[in-house]
Amino acid sequence: MQAGNVFYNGMTDVPHVMPILSFSTVMLLPGGYVPVTITEPNFIRMIDDAMRGNRLIGLVLAKAPSESGRVGANDNTGLWEVGCVGRITNYSEVGNGQVLISLQGVCRFRLEKEITGENPYRLFQIAPFLEDLVETARFNVIDRKAFVEVFHAYLEMHQMQADWDVIADVSDETLVNALSVIVPFKPVEKQALLEAPDLKTRSETMIAIAERAIMDQNRINPGSTLQ
Repeated sequence: MQAGNVFYNGMTDVPHVMPILSFSTVMLLPGGYVPVTITEPNFIRMIDDAMRGNRLIGLVLAKAPSESGRVGANDNTGLWEVGCVGRITNYSEVGNGQVLISLQGVCRFRLEKEITGENPYRLFQIAPFLEDLVETARFNVIDRKAFVEVFHAYLEMHQMQADWDVIADVSDETLVNALSVIVPFKPVEKQALLEAPDLKTRSETMIAIAERAIMDQNRINPGSTLQ
């Protein structure tokens, strides 16, 4: 797996202690990209420390109170147990005390144990999903025609625009990862996508979520032409 200018090939390339950045809606996938605006001083300190070191942080979805007790949700930490290691590939101070970064996903991980100390941010021991580092392991044949048809309707329902001519030229992984990040899925749905074992399963899960949302919209508005 290459992220930025660095190749991550095995266990020794991914630290087993990771600073953790958490938001309720921001998700990262292996090989994917996400921009993040950092406003909290403790998170800015985390980013500064990472930039002085290996540029790696862990991104984990924060768990909503209503999600307590769900499988995969760690009620002791307030976080979902599976997140994604991201490499900071772009860093910009925007002049108002905020920092804008771009993260590229390296591999997923499971939270193991929180490390307490004097750091102003959270550190965890993690168990990386090393299979994510193997490029070919992330690729499966998806039903691209069905995927595109469903998301044509889904994006139209949400009045979101997409350049389908450009989309026609991107890889299956880029297409699925990009839509996973930008579509307005619920946090628990985003977590399900992150935990999907492969690209094919992730695409099928996305289709199921989008089709359910379209059917719900058609029930609310029977005159809708969304299908």
